[in-house]
Amino acid sequence: MPSIPDREKWNILSKELSQKQELIHRIMKEIEEKSESLKQTGSEVLENRKQIKIMQDENSKIRKRLGQEEQMQIESVVTSEVSKMTLPELKNKMIKLAHVIIFTFKIK
Repeated sequence: MPSIPDREKWNILSKELSQKQELIHRIMKEIEEKSESLKQTGSEVLENRKQIKIMQDENSKIRKRLGQEEQMQIESVVTSEVSKMTLPELKNKMIKLAHVIIFTFKIK
C-alpha cells in the first residue's frame, strides 16, 4: 500500500481545516443573524403586549361609558313615562311593582 507523502498529507489536512473553518464561520454568522432576528421578534412581542393592554384598557373605559349612557337612557325613558302617567296610574304601577318585589323575596 503506497504511503502518502507528508507534504501531501499536510496539504489535505490544511484544505480540510480551511473548509471546516469556513463552515464554522458561516454557521456562526447564521447564528448571529438568527439571534438578531429573535431579539427583534421579542421586542415586537413586548410592543404588541403593550398595545393589547392599552386597547383592553380603552375597551374597558368605552364599555363602562356605554353602560352609563344606556343607564341614563333607560332612566330618561322611565322618567318620561312616569311624567306622562296620571296619579292613579302611577299608584297602580307602584302597587304592582311592590307585589312583584314581595313575591320575589318570599320565593327565595
